[in-house]
Amino acid sequence: MDKVIASKIAILLQEGILKGEISKDSPMKLIAKGMEMLETFPNMKGEEKKALLVKVIEKIAAGADGIAGTDDDIIPPSVVEALKTMLEKDLIGDIVQVIAGAARGEFNLQQAKLVAVETAKVAKSCVPALMTCLKKK
Repeated sequence: MDKVIASKIAILLQEGILKGEISKDSPMKLIAKGMEMLETFPNMKGEEKKALLVKVIEKIAAGADGIAGTDDDIIPPSVVEALKTMLEKDLIGDIVQVIAGAARGEFNLQQAKLVAVETAKVAKSCVPALMTCLKKK
């Protein structure tokens, strides 16, 4: 079953990249789009989705000949290197958790925006007073 899902996700990601619908220049966008596609398989656990996504991205990156670093690679070498770094540091797991959490509505992004706006207003009113104090010293 995982092979079928992996093939389906790989085909969808590859088609999206080749059509220009998915940016091949951003590791984060590739991961996000892949996770979005994997969310359509609710019976898979998070770790399964992560492992599958890693395999899919590695397969796509290598191009048709299956060998990374050749002329037919679909994903640029710099992005592949960034993905490797993310894998080595296990950042993909964190990214996947954040994306999944946002999809489940765990983050109140509207509230975060309101807090940021209010903080900016307070800072804007404090900066002139702070500058006056600094000039006096």
